[in-house]
Amino acid sequence: MGFHFTEPLFDPGRLLVSDEVMESIPDYMRYLRRHQSGDWGNVCEDYAAANQNAMRSGEELLSLYPVTLPDGTLKELCIMSEKHRTYTVVFLVSETTSN
Repeated sequence: MGFHFTEPLFDPGRLLVSDEVMESIPDYMRYLRRHQSGDWGNVCEDYAAANQNAMRSGEELLSLYPVTLPDGTLKELCIMSEKHRTYTVVFLVSETTSN
């Protein structure tokens, strides 16, 4: 097993984390580190390419990671760093689609 030290590629700015993430994903910071190091998780090729371009242009970045909640439910964690990296939002995709 090898270990890799990765430097963050950008400052995420102000960090905004949803209540559901805070309550159910205690290790969400490891996903933030992945996001900051250019590991975009499970985004499609088009989003990955857009993220690579956004690293140069300062546009928004998007990462998606599958996570298992303590009750065994599989969800998708979304991390979005806004334009100019003024803030980064961490939330579960299901939070945006619930009624």
